[in-house]
Parts: sequence; structure tokens; C-alpha cells
Amino acid sequence: MSRRRYVIAGDGPAGLALAVLLAGRGEEVELYGEPSRAAGVGIVLDEEAIALLARVDEDCAEEILAACQSWKTVHLRIADDLITSGGHHIRGIGRDSLVAALTRRAAARGVRLRRQRWHERGQERDRDLVVGADGAGSAVRQASAADFGTTVTSGATRYLWMRAQARLDPGFSFVSTEHGAFVAHVYPYSGRYSALVVEARPECLASAGLLRADRPATERALRRIFSDHLELDGLRAVTFPWQSFRTVCNRRWHAGNRVLIGDAAHTAHFSVGSGTRLAIEDAVVLAAELEACPDVATAVLRFEERQRPVVAELQDDGRSSEMWFADMDRHMRLPPKQLAFALRTRREVNGYSWLRQRDPAFVASLDRALTGDSRRLPARGPYAGAATEPRLLPLRLGSLVIPRRKVVLADGAGPADYADAGLVLGGPRLPAADGLPAGLIVPAPGPLPDLDGAARGAVLLTGRWPGLRAALTELRRCAPAAGAGVLLDPRDLAQADVPRLAGLADFVAVPAGNRGQRVERTALAERLRNEFGLTVLLWTHALDSDEANTLIAAARTDGYVIARKG
Repeated sequence: MSRRRYVIAGDGPAGLALAVLLAGRGEEVELYGEPSRAAGVGIVLDEEAIALLARVDEDCAEEILAACQSWKTVHLRIADDLITSGGHHIRGIGRDSLVAALTRRAAARGVRLRRQRWHERGQERDRDLVVGADGAGSAVRQASAADFGTTVTSGATRYLWMRAQARLDPGFSFVSTEHGAFVAHVYPYSGRYSALVVEARPECLASAGLLRADRPATERALRRIFSDHLELDGLRAVTFPWQSFRTVCNRRWHAGNRVLIGDAAHTAHFSVGSGTRLAIEDAVVLAAELEACPDVATAVLRFEERQRPVVAELQDDGRSSEMWFADMDRHMRLPPKQLAFALRTRREVNGYSWLRQRDPAFVASLDRALTGDSRRLPARGPYAGAATEPRLLPLRLGSLVIPRRKVVLADGAGPADYADAGLVLGGPRLPAADGLPAGLIVPAPGPLPDLDGAARGAVLLTGRWPGLRAALTELRRCAPAAGAGVLLDPRDLAQADVPRLAGLADFVAVPAGNRGQRVERTALAERLRNEFGLTVLLWTHALDSDEANTLIAAARTDGYVIARKG
């Protein structure tokens, strides 16, 4: 095979890692990097990222590892509370330190380093491959945007990447102000400096006078906002002004003799902390395919086939995490332990059992805190203090207390559905199952059925709003001691109706969404619960016990209804 000729645009981790790998095999590599580009602040590397760097170059990986700050615990500061959670295995390093180590290795392997921004040149048509590793604003991608099918979506919050002249404890700082909530994502990246990503909604920044403030005024204001939590001497905004996160997607990652890797091809929200790892992984996989395939065209196709599922999963994680942080004002109303749990389980890969294995002390303290939820747990009676696992805790539905959080719709239920159930819903003459409370599910509006016995159970009304409002009023008159609820069609309910609903219903059942990860699927249930104070049951066709525990502990729902299709 003849010696191939490569041009790489971008001297970040993706471009440099690829250059080191290709030059190490004797290929001709020319790498362009913009000399005026800011070096960034600090980045995080997980265990997988360190392993990938070792595949790029073992000596370089050891140098990088020696320069890292590492931590296994995260500190969550909420108002006056400090919560520490463990089970982490993360390292921080200055981006300039990582880039410098890779640059030295690339130069040693014969990479020709061009200290200038790449721009399209006709002579590059004779190169075997032009690699766009030049970030979210990629010039390589923009030169052929139509061929790549690029879409860029802006997020709902605004952020600044900042540096503090102190080694701060890694974690998150949540602060409520009269203008709204601010959060700082904090981690050390050297013995002297820490990185902070400060995030808030634009309406919060505008109200606080920070959306258009200059850099010094912004830095002073943020030092003051976080002063109770963090010592922020020498705080400096490295990126300015405030910007929204851009999620980059491309219909295809290659066009002609060009291919995109790293942020040029895809971005995932900074709160999942995996952008650098994924960029290096792209480089490792592309280099492996270029070595294995006799032609470049096949190699880039196989690279994309391998990496697309990996990227799709991470972008789903990023979207979920981004949505969670966009609702910070609502999350700040949660008890601190639940907020901490909700933060750690905002990604689909993290759940109740996962966290219980990694940090049993934290989950034990969470379980104890959940038993003190006075709004939804009985203070006394046969079920009080009977269990600590979230789905097995009792739940108050008006005057009715059910022993566990699982509700079963009898129509279509199988024997397995009744396991761990706390309430059975069915027709007007449905008897209790094995001593469980029984409830009715009643189509409305229309005349209510005979409610004898319903005062000891729950009545769930179905139909269209506003007809349900009249039915709820009639239900209160006929069976004042019954737990009264409604099954909501989200398309029917206007926001103005929710306060009226909260004044009439003891609980609501809300269908789970059919797209996205848990944060998106349960967005309406979470909002009705935490913004309007309703007791919420998530209406779903299937929910395993671990996900049920996760959703309840994260305050995304209070319980759930298993309603099998058909």
C-alpha cells in the first residue's frame, strides 16, 4: 500500500490524536491549528478516556495521567445544605496541558504542524483524506454544509466557561436568587486552578442585569452570587459573552474526500462531560479503519457505521441532561437529597440500583429522607414506616392510603401485574384483590355509577377537560371520602386549568411520553408534581421495578399505573 497523504483541520484532542496515530504508521500528515484560538479551561476524563489515550500513545497517556487531578466524590451545594456523593471515577486536566502533550508527540512523529486556520484549497483535492476536527464551528463542514446535511440546535440556557484561581471541590453549586436559579458545574484541573461552567436561563440573566453586562461586571456579580458556596478569587470568564450550547448533528459525516470527527461531526451537552472522550474515540476508530481497509472510502463508511450508535446514545444523554438543567428553578423546590438523586439520575444509564451499588450510604440517606415526605405519606397507621424502597412506600390519594406505589388496571392485567400492587382499578363492581384497596375507573362526563363502597377506595375519571371538572365536583358531592383523580390527556389541558385541577383532584394520572429518555418521557408528570403540587401517577404499559424506584426517588412521579395494551 502506498503512503497516504492526510490533511487534518483542528489541533484539539480529536485532530491531534488522529495525527499521532496516522504519523506513527508512517503516513504523511499535515495538521492545521489556529494560533489565536483560546486554549480553553479544564476538561474531564473518565477511565475510558484514559484507556483511549493509551491506545493513541502509552508514553503520552502516562504524561497526561500524571498531570490530572482525580476525585471519587462530588459535593452538591444547595442553599445551606452540603451533600456528598461517591462512586465517581473522574479526572480533570487543563485543556492546554492535554493539547500540549499531544502536540509534542505529534511533532516527534513527524506531523507537519501549520499554525494557521484551515481554509479550502484546490490543491487538497489530491490528498487521500481531509479530516474536519476543527470543532463545532468547523470550517471543513461549513465548506460543504449541504453535503453533510448539518443541523445546529441552540439550548434553552446560557452559560459561561470560567476559571477560578483555587483548587475547588468538584461538584455542583445551586443558588436561588430573586431572579431565578444559577448553577455552577465545578471541577479542579490543576493544583492551582478550577473550572466552572455557570449556567442560567436567559430570563434569569436579563432580570439580574447580566445578559448584556460587560465582563468585569459579570465576574463580580457571579462571585457575589456563589460567595456562600465557593471561594472564587481570581474568577475569570474565559468565554464571553453568554452563549447557548449548540447541538451539532449531521446527516452524514463524510463527503467526497472529507470526513468529520469530534465536535465537527457531533456535540453533546457539556453537562455529561464526555465530549473529549468521544473526540478521542472518533480518532482511534477512524485510524483503525484506515489501517484495516484497502481504500479510504470504505474506511470512512465503516468508521461512521461504528460510531453513529455510540454518538446517538451520548447525544440522547446530553439532550436529557440539558433538559434537566433547563428546569433548575423547579428542581430547587425539591428536598436536597431528592435534588441530588435527580441530578445523578438525569441520564438514562444511571438508576436507583446503579447508584445503590456505587454509593450505598447516599441511597440509604435518601431512603430515610423519602419516608419523611409528609405531603404523600401517612404519619401513622398500618402502612407508616413499612418499607423504605421508594416503590414500596405507602402513598396518600386524598383520604385513601395505598400500601405501595404501584396501581394496576384490572382490564388486561395478568397475574404478574398484581405483584407489589397497592391499588387495583377496574369497573364499578370490582372487588378488592387480596385485601388491596380497590378503585373505579369511570368514563366522564356523564352520570356516575353506583358508588357504594367507593368511599373506601379511589375513583379515577376519564374523559375530556373541561367536562372532567364538572364530574369531579359531582364526585365530591356523591362520595366525599373517596380519593378523586383524573386521567389526563395532555392535549386537552391548558395551563390555566391546572390550578383548578389542583383544587379539585386528589391525584392525576398522566401518560408517559413515547420519545426520549426518562427526563423527556416524564416531563409533564414531573412538572405537575413539582410546580403545581399535584400527586401524580405515571400511566404506562410497562415499568420495571428499578425504573419505578428511580422515577419516584427523583420526584418525577409519585406512583405509576400499569395499563396493559389491549
